[in-house]
Amino acid sequence: MRGKGYHDLVLFTGVRCDLAERGLATLKHFAPHLKTFAICRRSHPNADFTVPVLPKTEKWRDYLEELIATLGPR
Repeated sequence: MRGKGYHDLVLFTGVRCDLAERGLATLKHFAPHLKTFAICRRSHPNADFTVPVLPKTEKWRDYLEELIATLGPR
């Protein structure tokens, strides 16, 4: 908290799918004020935002690099 209010965003990446799904489902039901992002190669239906399902690692990496470039400093 650090005197600046509570968190409002949770980012999931690099987490095993089963653990991510449990965490996202818990946050969906018990902390609906949080926005959840899952940046993984697989789909997470309980997240507010997920990247598209891309079976090939190279395509996923390219998509992620483009997303980072889009969200980067302007």
